[in-house]
Formats: sequence, C-alpha cells, structure tokens
Amino acid sequence: MKFIFSTLLMAGLAAPVLAESGAAPFDEAAWQAEFSRGDTDGDGKLSLEEAKAGNPNMTDEVFGQIDADGDGFISPEEDKAMLQRAKAARAMD
Repeated sequence: MKFIFSTLLMAGLAAPVLAESGAAPFDEAAWQAEFSRGDTDGDGKLSLEEAKAGNPNMTDEVFGQIDADGDGFISPEEDKAMLQRAKAARAMD
C-alpha cells in the first residue's frame, strides 16, 4: 500500500501524461515536455532537488523508490517505469 501511495504521489509530476483515458497510447511528447521542464540543468535526468522543485510533495523515500538503480537520479527509463506502475495501480482501483 505504501508503494502504491508513493507511486501515485510521484505521478502528480506527470499528470498530463496520466490524463490519458482507458487504453489510450502513451503520450511521449507530453511526457518528454514534462520531464524536460523538471530537468533544469539539462543533463537528461532528474536529481532529488529537481524532482522536489517539480513536485513539492516529493520525499526522499519516494525518490528512492523511483530511482531503481540507486544512482541518485531519476532517468527517463525509471520515470517511464514509474508511470506504468502508477497506471497499473489505477487500473486496479
């Protein structure tokens, strides 16, 4: 339950992408625009500081759950994986 809550909390950062309904395809352009807005230093990944700036509800714990490889950054692949988990969790409701 804690993991699902954390995943849905992070999903708020990418609300435009999650606004898709039903089996609509993933909106790559909307996701990329949102990720790029958060990536303020342009290195292609989100630091904890960037993630917190983009989502004031971001916690160290949630960040750690999304940062699957533990390198201290959220990569595009890790972010997309989180979105897929959040979408699956919503489908279960």
